[in-house]
Amino acid sequence: MATRVQYVVVDDLADHNFATLAAALRPYLAAARRLPKSTTRKADNRTADPKPSTIRRWWATNPDALALHAFQERGQIPHQVKAAFHAAHQS
Repeated sequence: MATRVQYVVVDDLADHNFATLAAALRPYLAAARRLPKSTTRKADNRTADPKPSTIRRWWATNPDALALHAFQERGQIPHQVKAAFHAAHQS
């Protein structure tokens, strides 16, 4: 399956370089097909993780919850901490 990527050609190409690029891309553009606009998905905010600062604030105020790792102000938040945060904040 092909990967979908979009590119923007910058205006700083000289005219002869742009013509060369356009000529090189012409066979690919002729064989390409346009995708419908509905194929791009918008982010679903309901399933997005909260900001790391929100999880860290909760982590700092609940250090004993479920025997969590020692609080860290920096670095990656452990998976167990994220899981405990989500469990504590389920609707």
